[in-house]
Amino acid sequence: MTDFGVGGLRLDSINNVGNWDFVRAYKEKAWELYNARYGAAADASKFLVVGEELSMPLDMVHQGVLDALWNEPWQDRLRAALLGRGDDFEWTVRKLADCTQDGFSDGAQAINYITSHDIESDPRDRKCRLFDFCRLNGVWDVERRARLAFALLLTSVGIPMIFAGEEFADQQDQSRDDIGQKQVDPVNYERAKDGGWREDLFGYVSRLVRFRTTCPALGADDTDFFHVDRSRDARIMAWKRGGGGSGTDPVVVVVNFTDHNTPGSEYAIPNWPDRERPGWREVSQDREVPAEWVGREPLMAWEAKVYTCWRP
Repeated sequence: MTDFGVGGLRLDSINNVGNWDFVRAYKEKAWELYNARYGAAADASKFLVVGEELSMPLDMVHQGVLDALWNEPWQDRLRAALLGRGDDFEWTVRKLADCTQDGFSDGAQAINYITSHDIESDPRDRKCRLFDFCRLNGVWDVERRARLAFALLLTSVGIPMIFAGEEFADQQDQSRDDIGQKQVDPVNYERAKDGGWREDLFGYVSRLVRFRTTCPALGADDTDFFHVDRSRDARIMAWKRGGGGSGTDPVVVVVNFTDHNTPGSEYAIPNWPDRERPGWREVSQDREVPAEWVGREPLMAWEAKVYTCWRP
């Protein structure tokens, strides 16, 4: 803590420690050192002790043993949603957008991620890099699915974590059979400057990261699903982040989880919040939305749009 000024700790396989009292004492000692290191400048929102345990023992955060947990089910749900799968698709998406629907009491308790260093082979190939996951599942519009994945990651309740290289859809160049269960294949950063779709994806993710780190509504837990198109099997959905009790300017996320563009020149969404308010803009494309098109813009297949009136 003194030498490096770390901003948090990740404890691996916490169930293997076998003693929750020890884990709690470790967390409390870490906080003691953090507060001593920064004194009056210590900020409780800037430090976390996080546990990784894939069975996700929520009692550890409910009882204050740890500050947060890796939200392993989030990755599973995301990848199911990217393929249009899920036993109850609507609730798969609801739990993606709002981790408090899945047992967390606060978004600061959940670390959400698309991919982690655990890329081991799996019968469903659900842990490999996103590029390889798409290809292995017969999905060829990788950029479109990757944009959707990051739109969900960076607008959902919880703390987003990005595995190095996913921001431009890096791919696995070494065989996973050769490298074992963990990521050791070096990230190919040259792909981020390919002058093509990967460079475009990197710009898209960068815009959403800047938005996530500055927009107050995305720091609140408030989430309100106000549109579920059941005529399309609940595969087009819209929800609001912030606003309401949080007192922040809302963010609206609209997603088409289907293989088809919405028909015609518009897609009307009733009950759009604050429709008459001036200044709506679409964040991921960095463009203003004319007043007559608020809540009416069409959607392409597997597209997410992110709207707000908030200005930095």
